[in-house]
Amino acid sequence: NLLILIFYLDFFLFLYQIHLEHLQHLKHKQIPRTHGHNPFGWLMVMAVIALLLGLGITGFMMEEIDALFGNSTLEWIHSIMADVLYACVLVHIASVFAVQRMGNIQLVRPMLTGWRKR
Repeated sequence: NLLILIFYLDFFLFLYQIHLEHLQHLKHKQIPRTHGHNPFGWLMVMAVIALLLGLGITGFMMEEIDALFGNSTLEWIHSIMADVLYACVLVHIASVFAVQRMGNIQLVRPMLTGWRKR
C-alpha cells in the first residue's frame, strides 16, 4: 500500500511541476512550438473524454434500462454533465485565444489546417 501511495504522490508532483513549467513558458512568451497540447490542454482532453463517456452511459441507462426510465436523479446527473461539457467548450475556446496571445504562438490555424508556420 505504501508503494502505491508513493507512486501516486510522485505522479501528482510530476503533474504539478509540468503545469508550473508551462506557466513559466507563458510568462516569458516562449511556448515550445514542437509540443502538441500543453498540460492544461491535456486536462481538458481528459475531462471531455470523461464527460462524453458519462453522457453516453447515463443516456443509455435512461433509454434502455426500463427500471431507470424517467429517473429524475439520473436525468439530473446527465444534464449537469451536459452543462459542464458546454462550459468546457467555452473555456477551451477562450483558452486557445488567450494562450495564442500570451504565448506568442499560432494555435487556431494549426487546429483548422494541421500545419503551423515555423
